[in-house]
Amino acid sequence: MPKLLRFEEEARQSLAQGVHILSLAVRGTLGPKGKLAVMDRLIGKPAVSNDGISIANEIEVLDRFQNMGIQLAREAAFQTNEVAGDGTTTSMILADALIQHAQPALDEGINSVDLTRQLELWGKTVQDIILSQCFALDGQNALEAVARIAAGDETLGQLVAEILTRLGVESHIELEPHFGPDTIQYHGGMQFDRGYISHHLVTNPKSMTIEMTDVALLFTDQKLSHFGTLDALIEQAVEQGHDVLLIAEDYDEKATAHIVALNESSLRHIAAIRAPEFGPWRKMALEDLAIFTGGRFLARDLSLSPDEAEWTDLGFAGHVVVTQDRITMTDGHGSPDIIQGRQNAIREQLAYTQQPFERDKLEERLTRLAGNTAVLLVGGLNTVEQKERLQRAEDAINAAKHALQDGVVLGGGISYVHAAMKIKDLALASRPDTKEWARQILCRALEEPLRTLAENSGLSPETVLAHIDLGSYLGLNALNAQLEDLREARILDSVTSVIQALVNALSIAKMVLTTSVLISDTLDAPDPTQGPARGGGGEALGMH
Repeated sequence: MPKLLRFEEEARQSLAQGVHILSLAVRGTLGPKGKLAVMDRLIGKPAVSNDGISIANEIEVLDRFQNMGIQLAREAAFQTNEVAGDGTTTSMILADALIQHAQPALDEGINSVDLTRQLELWGKTVQDIILSQCFALDGQNALEAVARIAAGDETLGQLVAEILTRLGVESHIELEPHFGPDTIQYHGGMQFDRGYISHHLVTNPKSMTIEMTDVALLFTDQKLSHFGTLDALIEQAVEQGHDVLLIAEDYDEKATAHIVALNESSLRHIAAIRAPEFGPWRKMALEDLAIFTGGRFLARDLSLSPDEAEWTDLGFAGHVVVTQDRITMTDGHGSPDIIQGRQNAIREQLAYTQQPFERDKLEERLTRLAGNTAVLLVGGLNTVEQKERLQRAEDAINAAKHALQDGVVLGGGISYVHAAMKIKDLALASRPDTKEWARQILCRALEEPLRTLAENSGLSPETVLAHIDLGSYLGLNALNAQLEDLREARILDSVTSVIQALVNALSIAKMVLTTSVLISDTLDAPDPTQGPARGGGGEALGMH
């Protein structure tokens, strides 16, 4: 297929324009006085959001080359969101500022590769400065402040801080939409998204749940098709006063019918669910369940057949509740030392795992073993408002967790401005060279988040910047549009989001500034049958 090409300055300008378009779309949402973006849907209601990554995902323009710039800037936001869960809008604003302020240097003939190399070096210096400003949170009020700023909502900030204070940073917080006020539901024990295999097993027809006490559990990643000696093991458990729960990869029709028949004829409850998770994560989930309950995982890999299961292979739990789509297990009889050892092993894996999906899975496993789960019901008068507030709650959770783990810095863009002021104090070169150009570009870009916050608050950016100095914590409280001591006012950001926004912005700026050619497919060929079909479409093909 023929290609469209653009070279050198024209290519660079097209990418820069795309990045600028994306920045303009999201910058109005920054801060507590940020406004909303409304995004149309071909089907259904429009989506309303002030979340940078959600808005960026919706933007596409007709110019294919500008669209490449939009996609590159979107990647900066995506990577920031993956690592920090917050700071997506800031990363796009910084990327745009770096690219736009670099254009005069390139027009002066500065080599783009040398310029971006110097930008990276100065960027590392700025990161070190920001990290040196980091400090730990000093209580629930500070944690609440971080969550409130990230969410832009006082109620959500309070609830997120309450959950993390009560359950800890390793707690699992589920978000659910809700018609009504924001509320929290706490659930202890280990939870999985798996329900019963047949509604004939329910013990409470009103709530359609299975409630079991003093439960004996069997775990396997194999399909149960016949029971054999397993019936004797189930009978032994029932005789000793235990309910029985089977957890297997799958059940055929005969096995399901047999379990239902056993349940109806038994003095105790007998139930079954399919094994949670998929692929390699299923084996790990079953191992965790076995450790939590003190049982043995009958793994296919180890040639351990459920037909040969013995009493010592069973795990035990004090209470189990199974719904149509979820199981909750509490009071596992596993050894506390073994459970703690498993948690420590998962923490070690987390320390060496970089892939975001794998990190999420490891954190889920850690949470389940700890038994710390909360459901945050996010209220709204309609589904559009609920979705918008769910995004705010997710940002608040991510920011608060990172603040607890890694520490915080002054918010409101002041950390960037202080870092810019420190590298500005270095002696100026008598004649601007590549290193000096890079320093000036980065200094101006680092001021951009604060400038945007001031604009969104209805203030003059120049006036606000004139009051900032390194000797104090004075900065802009965008909520009331006043200059205050930010540490005292608890205007704080997690250091992770601040650093990640800068790192990813520098990465995207480097790609844009060092581009020499853009290559794209040609526009789609027109449909020759388009238009009125007076002769079955033949006239459009030259047939009369």
